[in-house]
Amino acid sequence: MRSRFRGRHGEPPGGIATYAAEDLHAEIAYIAYYFHWPLSELLDMEHVYRRAYLRQIRNIHQQVDGRG
Repeated sequence: MRSRFRGRHGEPPGGIATYAAEDLHAEIAYIAYYFHWPLSELLDMEHVYRRAYLRQIRNIHQQVDGRG
């Protein structure tokens, strides 16, 4: 049975979900600025770990600013 649902160009829905390139670049730039890690390591990092480091940077800022 054929699906009635179609994607943007008429193909069936599904596939790999991607992360917006602009968001990825912003996260990488933010972490690189604070931790000075090489780009290759940041690009290879799993999304969940990258988000964890972003939270840690935010927590550090809150503690320094007296909000944490």
